[in-house]
Amino acid sequence: MRRMLLGVIAVAATYFYFLIFAQFAFLKLLEAAVVEPGAFDRVMGAMGLCGLLGSLAAAKLLGRHAGFRVLTAGFVLAVVAACGAAVASSELIFIACSGLIGLSLALITVSLAASLTTYFAVRHLGLAAGVGTGIAYFICNVPSVFSVDAKMQTWMAAVAASIGAVFSSRSRSLPEGEGQEDAPTAQPSDYQLFGFGAVVLVFLALVWLDSAAFYVIQQSGELRSLTWHGSVRLWLNAVVHLVAALIGGLLLDWGKLRETQLLAFLLLAAGVLALEFASDVRHLSGPLYCAGVSLYSTLLVAFPSRGGNRSGRIERRWRAAVLYAVAGWFGSAMGIGMAKDLERVPLLFLVVAGAVTFGLTVHHRLLRGRISASLGVLLFPVVPLSVTDACFAAAGDSTSLAVVPRSTERGANASPESDSEHVGGSALDALIVKGREVYIAEGCIHCHSQYVRPNTRDVEMWGPYIAPEEILRARPPLIGNRRSGPDLLNIGNRRSRDWLQIHLIEPRATQPGSTMPSYEYLFADERGERLLDYLQSLGRNTMQERLQQVQRWRPKDIAPISASEARDLFLDGCAACHGASGRGDGPLASRLYLRPRNLVEEPPRTFDWRSPEADLAYARLIKFGVPGSSMPGHEYYEDEEVLGLVRYLRTLAQYQHGN
Repeated sequence: MRRMLLGVIAVAATYFYFLIFAQFAFLKLLEAAVVEPGAFDRVMGAMGLCGLLGSLAAAKLLGRHAGFRVLTAGFVLAVVAACGAAVASSELIFIACSGLIGLSLALITVSLAASLTTYFAVRHLGLAAGVGTGIAYFICNVPSVFSVDAKMQTWMAAVAASIGAVFSSRSRSLPEGEGQEDAPTAQPSDYQLFGFGAVVLVFLALVWLDSAAFYVIQQSGELRSLTWHGSVRLWLNAVVHLVAALIGGLLLDWGKLRETQLLAFLLLAAGVLALEFASDVRHLSGPLYCAGVSLYSTLLVAFPSRGGNRSGRIERRWRAAVLYAVAGWFGSAMGIGMAKDLERVPLLFLVVAGAVTFGLTVHHRLLRGRISASLGVLLFPVVPLSVTDACFAAAGDSTSLAVVPRSTERGANASPESDSEHVGGSALDALIVKGREVYIAEGCIHCHSQYVRPNTRDVEMWGPYIAPEEILRARPPLIGNRRSGPDLLNIGNRRSRDWLQIHLIEPRATQPGSTMPSYEYLFADERGERLLDYLQSLGRNTMQERLQQVQRWRPKDIAPISASEARDLFLDGCAACHGASGRGDGPLASRLYLRPRNLVEEPPRTFDWRSPEADLAYARLIKFGVPGSSMPGHEYYEDEEVLGLVRYLRTLAQYQHGN
């Protein structure tokens, strides 16, 4: 019992650290802190490279040292990486932490997967691994864990890695388990050259598809709301993860490795496809996706140790190393890299992953993998890369799965309404149309315009204009007959989804003195989410032009307001998120996707505060916010108010004292 408990804790600690931190919280910390062009690729590239090389190094170390020593060392490095990321503020530090995350996870995963028989009886290896994997997924999806800010999740991961280090060090007295016989259902060909190659390539396809889908979903407020939003969905996902992991382990113990890989793909694909339906089917996407992920994740943990180290077979340590280097690190890096500019998972991604999974599964049964694995090695890295351009080209194709690159720019004369009514068929556009109907039914047109007047201050405040003839093409046109509230033509690139939701429910929580009524009742059913879909679509094609406008703006050479006036302005317009003292602890902080910055202790995330242009950057940030984040602009503020707030923020910042 003690042996099994140590193994379950090691597996659970590993997956919890990977899921909640390496795959989730670290990306949020990185996106919030580093915005220089190419920084994301450099940081994540360091993780992938160190993970790939670390996997191979782990196999070498396992040839000289006991598995528990390599495992413990990996957990210790994981603690260091998490602690460093929690306080990181520059690209260089993030690169160092990222590399350490890759190295530590490589040591942990390879040493653990190669020595599971130290902890579990080989006959029940899959089920035991499923217990540990399922527990980790379950905990990660508990609302109080999933919904806290990224920094808190990072500290949670550090605690999990510390627990893993303590318990793995206690397994020093356990035998390695190398002498145990194979499970009766283990297929010898799966651990020989060609069969093993086919297994690895199927895992590569699954990890690639999963990584791309998860990244796209987490970057889209609309998709996230359908899959990982709300306590009910999170608890459902947690239970599905746990049950699927146990089922995956049982299937592996029954010798159904390839059938389970195939089932995992079908569930992943069904989850992705369900997102494209404008009906209740979409709400099945989360559970379907979670089931597929847990199935193949359990296989990844348990597969390397099931076959013994007999003559003619690849050694366990090298099985684990190659599996995690190729399928784990290369697959996830390729998935995220190819998805980072997409708003939907392309249909071609599913086609390619399905062809690899079905092809190698069927052909291995028929030809024992010799031909299929060889072809797969040559073709798999080429096919998805070659279809990427086709995916981008299909962005406007109504028969595709609504692939919309985030960087797509159609210029100032594109009508968001005409987009939603003339694309003709994608589910996202159908939801936007429904949201537009809610907008009309609730009478939003009576207070909000959707017309930026050219060559006026409108352009500075509300973003790029659209020619009237384009707006009039929509039926009905929503130019508006007065402007009691701000213009909404480009609201999607000026306010985040979570900010808009809070504002609709409690208008005065975000805008003190607002006369807008509460629309909380809309969120009792799907109308609230659909309205958010529509608002987020407004201005989705003018983001780049808006960013260029912001960079051209400079405040007038004018005296700023007094310090006391600036403090009052801060309390009125900023304290709801940043807190009265500026420490990021305002009443709305916990309700935003990204925690507001601690203005007292944390340097700016988007520029160097010591730069000669720092005051100008501060002014632009206050005036226009940070597009794509929860930081809103304060477009109504006059230049003297903005300059006064810049001075006030300087007085709050303790990090600049003594530097």
